Amino acid sequence: MGTSQQEVGEGPSIDWSVQTKEQCYASLTYPSGDVYTGYMEDGLPSGFGSLVCVNGDTYRGNWRNGKRCGYGTSTTREEVYTGGWKENMKSGHGVCVYSDGAYYEGEWVDGERTGLGYGDAADGSTYVGEWMTGQGLCIYPESQYEGGYKHGRRSGTGVHVDVKGSRYEGEWKDGVKEGQGTVVGVSGESYEGEWRDNMMEGEGVFTSGDGSRYEGGWLKGMKNGDGAETDSDGDSYRGEYKDNKMHGRGVYTYATGEVYEGDMKDGMHHGYGVLTYPSGKRYEGGWKDHKCSGHGVLVSVDGRRYDGGWRLGLRHGRGTHTDANGVVSEREWENGRRIRR
Repeated sequence: MGTSQQEVGEGPSIDWSVQTKEQCYASLTYPSGDVYTGYMEDGLPSGFGSLVCVNGDTYRGNWRNGKRCGYGTSTTREEVYTGGWKENMKSGHGVCVYSDGAYYEGEWVDGERTGLGYGDAADGSTYVGEWMTGQGLCIYPESQYEGGYKHGRRSGTGVHVDVKGSRYEGEWKDGVKEGQGTVVGVSGESYEGEWRDNMMEGEGVFTSGDGSRYEGGWLKGMKNGDGAETDSDGDSYRGEYKDNKMHGRGVYTYATGEVYEGDMKDGMHHGYGVLTYPSGKRYEGGWKDHKCSGHGVLVSVDGRRYDGGWRLGLRHGRGTHTDANGVVSEREWENGRRIRR
């Protein structure tokens, strides 16, 4: 026993303090300037010891064959970790506090967080569960999610609730709503159906808080394709949609009994269509911006008939008038008023 110093080639400089046949306590200085102080065996750190690096990093804990192994604390500019080690990597149970304020406590494998764990992130969120593949609960400042994860992203089935009370329950993929799911809003509105990339897409049913209901196709969060809708006033429509509006061919039924069948554009009667009234009166012809326009025929239940021009929902231009007795006359109109020549 005693104190001596040894240099081996380009290797570390060792200051022996206490030495036995199996183990010694020494101070070891590496060529980089890093200094290890602690127990050694066969010239390598083994047992308890401390490492102080020239860049300020430190490790205090157990070693085996020159590598961190067992229990120890590592301090760097980025983090402070206390827990298990194996082959120089975090392993087993450990606690890590990051420089940005994040926190993790749980299992580690090969230096990576895995298995069961608890963590606080810099954004204020808290996660509890399998890290980060499996089942977990993540609480954010203004929402929370509980369900499946894969590689740190929401995946599988899960429930997301925000601070206002909106709730989504359904399928997720790569962190976004994908597949079948149901969302219920704070005002009573709800959607049940297919999702893609966090938006309603495919087939689904949307019900508003006022009771109006749409069932049909969706694209990028908007009504598209074939669908059927009933509003809170009792009006209903079945037909084609484009970008959230009735567009294409369809049948619109008013709560008052009128039925329109024909072309729609941007939510209005536009093109060619037939409007039938509860009384039996019927208009067939052109439409523009929800009004009779162009050429059209209006037939009343008593046999009267007008076949001619229309503008802004009024008779306009030349037309043929047939009265209840079958008498036919040619007439000219201007903005709904007959012009007498």
